[in-house]
Amino acid sequence: MKPLYLVSDIHAGDPAGEEGLRDFLDFLSYLEARDGELCVLGDLFDFWFEWRHVVPKSVFEILYRLRRLVDAGWSVTFLNGNHDFYSGPFLEREVGLTCSGESRVLERGGRRFFLAHGDGMAKRDRSYRVLKRVLHSPVSQAFFRHLIPADWGMAMARTSSRGSRRYRRIDRSAWSADYLAAARVLFDQGYDGVVLGHVHEPMIHHEKGRVYANCGDWLVHRSCVLMEDNVPVLADWDRENGRLQIR
Repeated sequence: MKPLYLVSDIHAGDPAGEEGLRDFLDFLSYLEARDGELCVLGDLFDFWFEWRHVVPKSVFEILYRLRRLVDAGWSVTFLNGNHDFYSGPFLEREVGLTCSGESRVLERGGRRFFLAHGDGMAKRDRSYRVLKRVLHSPVSQAFFRHLIPADWGMAMARTSSRGSRRYRRIDRSAWSADYLAAARVLFDQGYDGVVLGHVHEPMIHHEKGRVYANCGDWLVHRSCVLMEDNVPVLADWDRENGRLQIR
């Protein structure tokens, strides 16, 4: 099996995350010289929406680098996060990503893994789940695409993004516990492993032969989950030596 790299929460386009983005681009160059598969578990962008003739220009470099990775023979899967408001045909047709919606079931080495960004999975996310259904409904997205100018839409997204980060800062340890609880529900459904993002805290938890992993982020931690066989491990980007370091 090819090594599988799972990342999340790069938030490309966020002015506060430019240094982390540089490190992530170096990480993509590191991958390009190797063999494997990449899965992005949401929030690749601080905001992504495809209008009919417009896409956000601030993330051009990461799109180009992902296209290079695809051209080098990599399979790159993209799952939507809460900042990836609408991913349409552009990412698949022009960049070469495989867009798999909000989740993916991975069969690997005889084990089943549930992969997702994770937003809305915690019990405390009840009100967010209602809001998400409204914002992601075909009516709302058609309204945003056809009646909101792209520049206005981007400004609205930046405001929403700042609010989302303040909301998550309330208690990261509680968020991590909530998402571990959500993973246990999936364990009860027969999954051998769960890999999520969203909470920006890298984590590995083994329990009765099953494993929950969180990718962390590239704003602070520069972390990812690596599966070389069928066991997830945490790894960090070593910027000084330009390589990935397994914990």
